[in-house]
Amino acid sequence: MEKLRPGLRGVAERVARSIDDGTLLGLGSGSTVARLLEELSPLLAKKGVAVRGVPTSTQIEMVATESGISIVPFMGSVDLVIDGADQVDSRLNLIKGGGGALLREKVLMSSAKKVAVVAGEEKFAPKLCAGGVKVPVEVVPLHREWELDSGHEFRSHRRARRPGGEGEEPPGGCGGGDLHHQAHHCVQGEGERKIRGSGLMMVVEEPARCEA
Repeated sequence: MEKLRPGLRGVAERVARSIDDGTLLGLGSGSTVARLLEELSPLLAKKGVAVRGVPTSTQIEMVATESGISIVPFMGSVDLVIDGADQVDSRLNLIKGGGGALLREKVLMSSAKKVAVVAGEEKFAPKLCAGGVKVPVEVVPLHREWELDSGHEFRSHRRARRPGGEGEEPPGGCGGGDLHHQAHHCVQGEGERKIRGSGLMMVVEEPARCEA
């Protein structure tokens, strides 16, 4: 991440120019956003503006607080979302949500006046899911046992991640305590329709993708 610092500093300078006093930020989760906030904080202080933020995870809430951003509850909309991406293809389509905050990130993005997605060159690929990148699917724990017991087809296409498990961020994971699954195969096109039409009530959020 240190080698990305110069690039993040440049991004922070550009983002700072679009932030005024009282701006309400939507804060995505992950290391990229955390490092960006660290670069953004002194720039905002120098500019003399105070901003508020709606975090999508405990991890980013702690970073935002340390960066001088006042944490507030989500009241339906935000001015600007700052977020990272798991992968970006040649048409600027995205895979997002791998950090375990898929639903919350999509809600904030949908409500935002502007969205800034930051990604290093290592996140770019000719097509989505290249190099083994997995597509996140968020599910409700209440239905997990039914899924396992029923032997539904979707069972073979997911690996559950529990909040606090290996590779997980600090407590929070998916909003509301939901489990975070990662599809073993790229869930696009027919794959997405299969999930939508499967009758899986436990699925509360599907792959986060943005089209250019």
